[in-house]
Amino acid sequence: MRYILRDAAREIAGGGMVSNISLDPDEMAGVFGALEELEVTAGAKDANVYLSLVVSLPHELESEREALLREICQPFDEEGLPYAAVLHAPDPDGDQRN
Repeated sequence: MRYILRDAAREIAGGGMVSNISLDPDEMAGVFGALEELEVTAGAKDANVYLSLVVSLPHELESEREALLREICQPFDEEGLPYAAVLHAPDPDGDQRN
C-alpha cells in the first residue's frame, strides 16, 4: 500500500487519492496490514486480502480523472469493502498523456 501511495508516483503531488478508509497513507497501510494479519491468524495463509487493478485513463479527461476514479471505486463502497485508489503519473516507458 505504501508503494502505491508514494508521492513520487502520484500524478497530483499530495493528492489524487480516493478511499473509504482514510486519506492518510499510514492509516491506509495500517488497515491493509491488519487485514493481512487477520487472514494469517484465521489460518487462511493463501488468502488474497486485496487486489490491485490498473486502469489507463485517456488524457482527454484531464480535469475529470479524480471524479472518474471515484466512480470506478463506487461499487466497492456500495459493498462496504475498503478501498484506496491513486492517480499515478505515467512511468518513463508509458504514454505521457495517459
